[in-house]
Amino acid sequence: MAYVFPLCFSQSTSLDKKTLRCYNVTNRLFSNVEIENTDATSSVYFSEAFLKYTIDSEESITLSWFWCDAIEEIVENYCGEKKSNESRYQVLKLLRQCVQNFIQDGNKHLEKVEEAKSEAEIQAILAHHLFSQLAPTGKYVIDGRCAPVDLKKCPACKADLVYGDTSIGNPAYWHGYPDILLDRSTVKVDMNESCCETEETQEYEWPEPVAKKQRLLEQTNGAGGEGSILTLKPDIFTTCEDQFFKTERALRQSFAQTITNAFYQVKQKPKLQSLCIPSFLASDNKIRIIMYNCEQDRLYISEDMYLFDTLCDHGLNVGTIVSIWLALNFENFQNEVDEEDLTAIALKKSSFQEKLPDTVLSVYKHQLYRPLPKKRKQTEQPPRTTLGVRVLKSKYAKSLLERLENLDSRFFKTPYK
Repeated sequence: MAYVFPLCFSQSTSLDKKTLRCYNVTNRLFSNVEIENTDATSSVYFSEAFLKYTIDSEESITLSWFWCDAIEEIVENYCGEKKSNESRYQVLKLLRQCVQNFIQDGNKHLEKVEEAKSEAEIQAILAHHLFSQLAPTGKYVIDGRCAPVDLKKCPACKADLVYGDTSIGNPAYWHGYPDILLDRSTVKVDMNESCCETEETQEYEWPEPVAKKQRLLEQTNGAGGEGSILTLKPDIFTTCEDQFFKTERALRQSFAQTITNAFYQVKQKPKLQSLCIPSFLASDNKIRIIMYNCEQDRLYISEDMYLFDTLCDHGLNVGTIVSIWLALNFENFQNEVDEEDLTAIALKKSSFQEKLPDTVLSVYKHQLYRPLPKKRKQTEQPPRTTLGVRVLKSKYAKSLLERLENLDSRFFKTPYK
């Protein structure tokens, strides 16, 4: 495995496309996200959160912006050129071993996620065989509210799964139950449906909605070769529309979770306020890292990063694994990017914080909880009578109530309709 880190972090322009696709980490892109409007001032679950946003792929920066110091230190330590800080070196050594062990052994169970039949199974396999294997503590919790009765053990290895309360936020504003919690990050799992686009149709700039119609026709009947009959099937159109809205909803939920979790983590440890705190949007074959910086009010989302690739050794996309590892270990590795540097490249803020009144922003900064406080059960009160509570002090009133209740039991057993 000696070749892994050089391939992941090399800036050589001679690397072929296969190597870049399977290993390269430093040039993976993060796009800037601007928020135009949200319902973050209302009591809303993450799953119903509304955000009007723009993902500007032209305003992208590479992963190396956030982890250049770490990449430099990892490579120098790996090559034996830098061991001045022994404790720091040991941490890097352990983390390198974690990644290497995962690459060597971890995917034999992880690859079974592609055979998962439900989001619950995807959750289980990703939590147990991906995120927990790369996280600093190795601990995870899966949302236990709707855990299937027959899914107490991992479908890939039959080990016991860890279910529990994943709630986070404030009941008066954004709050909810992430699918997976691990260390300082949340994970939203979204079952990946077949996409309406094909590589062939992406090469042409069809005007919408003609482009969508063309993609649907080709998906239904093939590539439109000679002799094919192109007819639009309504059920296919509906499926694609449903998937569009499902993906949109998953993104909104992920943004809400990421922002809320970031504020909560900063509340727990103020030193994190200058770092981008990551969460994840995951499916059975793709991962996106979403990060929010509370101090700078900046929100980023990575490009789609594939877990598996037939061109890679053992079918595992090593670059994606290392990227997830860096994100999960952000507290040890991530370097701060100055506001001046971000402004110099015209990278805009998310505008999330400026959309909130000061009183609401103060709640996000200081009054988020994990887990959410339990709702108090209302004590059932006896029905008020026309006699009023104050007359109960009288013995006569008490006997009068007893007599009236006796009438109820004798004559009014059948409810009024």
